[in-house]
Amino acid sequence: MVAVMQRITGAAAPLILADGTQLRFSPLTDRDTEEIDEWLGARIINTARNSFTPSTSQAERDELLAVAMRQAVKTTFATQAGVELLATIPGMAFVCWLSLRKEQPHLTVPKVMELLVNAENLDRAKDVFRHVNGLGKMPSPDGTAKKKRQRKR
Repeated sequence: MVAVMQRITGAAAPLILADGTQLRFSPLTDRDTEEIDEWLGARIINTARNSFTPSTSQAERDELLAVAMRQAVKTTFATQAGVELLATIPGMAFVCWLSLRKEQPHLTVPKVMELLVNAENLDRAKDVFRHVNGLGKMPSPDGTAKKKRQRKR
């Protein structure tokens, strides 16, 4: 019943990290998806800017930035390019931070990235994230169901 109510009300769901720390994931909002798209665009443009070398001419810089800006406008969380960027640790950390910041305002993107480097935390976070956003059933918050499945294999 609790899992059903969480899906209906958009309530936060628990996530217990490998070290026992408990966090709460909230569903993404429309504003969050807008922030994801803005993050993707900024990531593309920053990657282009970071590719400049001292010998890159102004004309090359202008052309590369123009291409990057065109790509940034077309890239959203729903496009293949957006999904690929979000599948990176920085991308996952940003999206998880959006869900975590509502109930843990002290968390930062770098701190979430640090937590997700732990494979067990990453798996647990992905499961709970899917659930709170209506993409899957509620896992056990501490990952015990997944551990049981792995032992059966």
